[in-house]
Amino acid sequence: MITELVQMRIREDIGDETFISVVDAMERGFHMKLEGCVDSELFKDDNGLWQMIMHWESKEALKKASGLMMRSESTLDFRNCLIPGSVRISFFDQAGAWRR
Repeated sequence: MITELVQMRIREDIGDETFISVVDAMERGFHMKLEGCVDSELFKDDNGLWQMIMHWESKEALKKASGLMMRSESTLDFRNCLIPGSVRISFFDQAGAWRR
């Protein structure tokens, strides 16, 4: 299992509810349709930094999705919400997971 952490800032003219709606549409219309995508979560800290955590079955699935994301029409609204240069992406091999 691979964990992807994406940190980003959105344009000032994009409200939180609008951004959440855009991300929801992208997740349902793009990521959740891709083989190897397990789940995703969106959250925002007190300083306005948005973050997404995504889990992937393999590095190969993640790499394929990353390549498709920058070319897909279904991710265009999401990409247009972002402040250029604000996106930071990290990848981690999952060492453990706990669920209640």
